[in-house]
Amino acid sequence: MTEKQNKTDELILKGNKLYRAEKYKKALWCYLKAKKLQRDNFAANLNCAETNFVLKKYSKAVYYLKKLQKKYPDNLKVASLLAHSYFELENYEKAGENFSFLTKFIKNNPWNYNYLSQSLQKTGKYEEAFTAAWDALKTSKQPAIAHNINFGYLLYEAHLCKKAELAEKWAEKWISEFRNNPIAQYMGKAILGKSAENSNAVLGIRAIFDAFAPEFEKTLETLEYKTPQLIAQTLQKYDLKGKKILDIGCGTGLCGKYLADIANPNKLFGVDISKNMLQEAAKKKVYHKLFHADVLQYLERHTDEFDLITAGDVLTYFSELSEIFEKAYATLKIGGLFAFSVSSHNQKENFVLHPSGRWQHSPKYVDKLIKKFGFIKKEKIKTIIRYENGNPVNGYIYLIEKPMNL
Repeated sequence: MTEKQNKTDELILKGNKLYRAEKYKKALWCYLKAKKLQRDNFAANLNCAETNFVLKKYSKAVYYLKKLQKKYPDNLKVASLLAHSYFELENYEKAGENFSFLTKFIKNNPWNYNYLSQSLQKTGKYEEAFTAAWDALKTSKQPAIAHNINFGYLLYEAHLCKKAELAEKWAEKWISEFRNNPIAQYMGKAILGKSAENSNAVLGIRAIFDAFAPEFEKTLETLEYKTPQLIAQTLQKYDLKGKKILDIGCGTGLCGKYLADIANPNKLFGVDISKNMLQEAAKKKVYHKLFHADVLQYLERHTDEFDLITAGDVLTYFSELSEIFEKAYATLKIGGLFAFSVSSHNQKENFVLHPSGRWQHSPKYVDKLIKKFGFIKKEKIKTIIRYENGNPVNGYIYLIEKPMNL
């Protein structure tokens, strides 16, 4: 072995040690030095690519990987890293080509099929995308939460892109073959305009929120979601200092973040069905206590206890709202407030199921329930709840009161 080869190997080993210690820039320096000594060294070039990928320098990673692929066209590690680099660069055509190549040689990796499906969907090839997504489901160990969620969102994207017939065909297949999977039953039936059984809906929603918790707020930013701010603005004219507040369906604490600015943190409580969302909410350090529980069951156990209940984008996961209004009324103290949002529609029905799995409610229906359960309407503000696929989702922010003179 030559002295140059020995020095190259030493630099690569040193770089590997630094890489394992997550000192990526120093590791890259070692790999580059090794590459200078032996320009075509496979390990040096591959490690340069991998380190650049970790540093999110995807174009640099592609630079090294394209050269390697010319020399080693059948190398699966090169193809895999190149596929993911192209995917991060949103070059879905090239990403799809490489993920497709991988699936020909690796038949049992569901994530290759998953990313292939996403790449095909991004380039408008929906039929092929569904086939790849189905392969992800079939090759994964159940319950395969991530792959089922991906399949559900693929159905929804196809429906938005006016491919309803295709989406419905695959939704029927999904529901039929995954009868015991709550995500399939919840998301699949929504595409067909059918509501899942309550137990499946709850389990499906919980699984989705658990999966998306770490990226939840970043996703909402792309949808221009402003409901927590709007609820907080509606409450600013009220003195909430010292008031006991319950944030139901608190999620990652988006409402709590704003409520903490106008109320006492040691009086702010949150409840949610998703443990992972509650973990994110706890990081904000604005809640006195957080509870992992079903919202309706929690309300039932707490009577005449809170001065304010908030529900940002929570009622959209309920069809009939009578029970939540009844329990909220019982949970509030006399003179207590209930601030919430609803997505609305202008049809004759009291509520309709959107293909996303969320419910939209008629404002007339909500107004009727407010009166039926003895609340007084303080505020009703028409607004845009969020944007989906560039289209506004209309709704209302309500503030209602449990009256003083009962």
